[in-house]
Amino acid sequence: MTDAHDEEAAVQAPGRAETPVTSVTDVTSTDTTVTGVSGMSGVTEVTEVTTEVTRLTGGAAEVTTVTEVTRRTRVPILMYHSVTDQPTPATRPHAVRPADFAAQMAYLKDGGFTPLTFAGLAAALEGGGPGLPARPIVITFDDGYADFHTEALPVLDRHGFPCTVFVTSGWLDDAGAEAAGRPLDRMLTWSQVREAAAHGVEIAGHSHSHPQLDQIPRDMVRQELRRNKALLEDRIGGAVTTMAYPYGYSSARVRREVREAGYKAACAVNNAVAGDRHDLLAVPRLTVGRSTTTARFRRAAEGRGVPLIYLKERTLTRGYAVVRRSRSGLGRLGSRV
Repeated sequence: MTDAHDEEAAVQAPGRAETPVTSVTDVTSTDTTVTGVSGMSGVTEVTEVTTEVTRLTGGAAEVTTVTEVTRRTRVPILMYHSVTDQPTPATRPHAVRPADFAAQMAYLKDGGFTPLTFAGLAAALEGGGPGLPARPIVITFDDGYADFHTEALPVLDRHGFPCTVFVTSGWLDDAGAEAAGRPLDRMLTWSQVREAAAHGVEIAGHSHSHPQLDQIPRDMVRQELRRNKALLEDRIGGAVTTMAYPYGYSSARVRREVREAGYKAACAVNNAVAGDRHDLLAVPRLTVGRSTTTARFRRAAEGRGVPLIYLKERTLTRGYAVVRRSRSGLGRLGSRV
């Protein structure tokens, strides 16, 4: 289960700092006017700022206009869990009704959105894959609930939509001797995971037993990540290159382990629109749950007003980040005493 209490709000990608397009030196007087506003052009947010610079040279005023344009790639990543009319008490907040899910996917289809897998987005952001389509969006599912196979996959197939399922291997219904953790509802079987992969679904990692990775010792983090990845790759017969943090929690220490385990990209939560400014090991997503209204879903999919519509969740994220960093610091201190 992943919630919105992700401590990794707005992790910036190293080496991607923005620099002004133009600079002006020896300015005596400056009058700045913003003549453009942020807007969307395909997947690119364009911000244009025009500055009028006045130089006094020999008593005469010389006015120069400088225009700075900033372009950023922005792609919404939707985060689902269960799709059912009969959720358990534990999954209810994140369980989307099948009728609502069908309506949401129909909206994406009618709106000309082009879904892609998280691995596909990561490759595009890194510059190693094909360019992004005009209206890209990523659809993800956490944990691996059985209703993905019965409720979500038929709808996705009907529209020809790819997606990514982050699978907790120890929770699967027929995990057998590999069973670990406490599943919150009925889960997928290994044969259903393989069937989903055959339908073009990206199967990705989500740890083996679904712990809070930033609160457990390093050797346990390493075991959770590598056991999960190895099991998935063995059972589906293909590479697993991305993952999502259980509960959305991570830390610099956890991200190092994720990289060393062989993952190229990882999802957090953070309820923000993903883009090229984010660290590929802490890519934000947008929560879609039982209380997500039609209007809120459409704004999230279009990347409009996201900080406002997710204000409550983002506020909780910041609060939990402080608490979790304190707990983690105290744990490391105690281990050295």
